[in-house]
Formats: sequence, structure tokens, C-alpha cells
Amino acid sequence: VVMKKLLLLLLMSSTVWLGNSWKTAAQANTSDETTTCPQMSGALPYDVIVFGDEVPGVMTALKVSRELQSHRHSNRVALITESNTDNGIGGHLVRGGLAYLDRNQVPADLQSRYGTFGTPNHLYQEFLSLGWVNTIALDAVITTNNFSTQLSRTGVTVIDNAELMEVHSAGNTLCALTAGGQTYSAEQFIDASQSGELAAASGVEMMQGLEALGFPDSSLSMGLVLDVHGLSIERFKAIDAELISRILNPADAQAQYWLSVASGGNEAQQAEMVRTLTDYNGQPRLLHQATVDSA
Repeated sequence: VVMKKLLLLLLMSSTVWLGNSWKTAAQANTSDETTTCPQMSGALPYDVIVFGDEVPGVMTALKVSRELQSHRHSNRVALITESNTDNGIGGHLVRGGLAYLDRNQVPADLQSRYGTFGTPNHLYQEFLSLGWVNTIALDAVITTNNFSTQLSRTGVTVIDNAELMEVHSAGNTLCALTAGGQTYSAEQFIDASQSGELAAASGVEMMQGLEALGFPDSSLSMGLVLDVHGLSIERFKAIDAELISRILNPADAQAQYWLSVASGGNEAQQAEMVRTLTDYNGQPRLLHQATVDSA
């Protein structure tokens, strides 16, 4: 009972607690009637398996391991991910290069009353510390190094490049999973993957797309993330202003060539691109710096 309450309290966004059984949709509730899992030859046994290395999964794995240790419970915790952690650990925020917490959208009056981060729980505060977050931006290299260090110190086993191949169940009880050719069993499972692969494979009913917001046929957009090194925000803003000024100058042949290439030679598209670079008064639409560490 302590174990189940613990994991329920630890849930953060992007995690689905499967426990060792399931019944229904988003909450993946456990059933009072569970089936005992058979012994599986060759399976590596753990107390808790976190599947996926998104930030909520990393922090949950750390917290679970520490809580089990503090209660003098066996604390064999594994973090299993399909990704290559040589490229970083921390999912889309870290390995994907997003490195950005969407806190600049908090209204100024709320920030003035409660501060940039308000009073988050200790687990989120630890994440901010591990990422060296000033206001909203974090350094992906620093974050992944600190994640790896903490996971190692806490005794969490990290298993990467492990593509989910199969789940093993008995009745409504999730017993084990096979990933990367190896089978892993556990008493509790937590899905912290971006798309809920383990939950889906386990048969948990899931919402599609952004169904929770009323848009079942929609999904999050994707875009390029560019790493730029050696530039301060002020210098970057100056370069941006110079480039926009050149593009808006019909006499700048080089800039007009860039614009033609970017629009595919389509004059209507070219005019639309120019329009997006100016405000309602026809002035250049320059970078807006909302925080000290972003623009």
C-alpha cells in the first residue's frame, strides 16, 4: 500500500503510472483483483521500472529510488529508454534541444506577486537546480551531465537503446516488458515516454492527439532547433535587426536574392514573408526579450 501511494504522489506531467495492473484510460487505475505474475526465465528483476527518459521520468526515478531507500525497502529501480543517452538524457527538453521552460507566458502581475517560479515542490526545484535554470532557459549539456550523475549516485540503472518489443501480462496485471532483446520484470511500472508507448502496448485506453483539449485529430507541431554558440542575446538581436533591415531594402540585391530563394520565387509568398517581418506600422518586427536568458 505504501508503495502504491508513493508512486501516485510522484506523478508529474507526461508520466502514466501503470502500477502492476490497469483498467481504464488516463489514470491507469489499478484493480483490486490482480493476477500473480508467473516466473519468467531470463528476465532481469526490478522493483520499479520507469519507461522513457523525459524529464518527469528522470525526476520520478530519482524520487522513487530515494523514497524506497529511506523506507529501507529494496530499491532496484531502472530507467529504460529507446533513445541513445550518449546524445543526452532528458528527452525532448534536453536531447531534443528545446532547453526552454515556457514560463515567459506567465502574466507580469502574477510574476510580481509570486516570483518567476512561485513555490514549486521540492522535486521541481531540484530539476531547476540540476539544469542551472536562471529564468526559463537551461543548458542541455549541463543538465544531461547532472541528470546522469544523480541517477548514478541514487543507484538507478539506466538502460538505453532499448526499443520496446513486447509486454508480458497475466490477466490485467503487467508483469514484464521486452526491450532491446532483453526482458525486464518489475512490481511497478511508470510510463514517462513522450507518446505513452508502454501504456499503449499494455492495452491502456488512451486519448488521441489533443483530445483532452477537444482536438482529437491534432498534435503538437514540430520544428527545427538550432544551436548557436558564442553570441550574447544583445549581439543576436543586433544581427537580427541588421538582416531584417537588409531584407526590407529593395536596393540590397544580395538580400533580395535570399528572399527570392526562401520564397521559391513565388512573389505572393515573398510578399507574405516580408509582411511577417514588419509590424502594423511597417516597422521591423525585432526580437522581444521577455527574460534575461531568452529572446
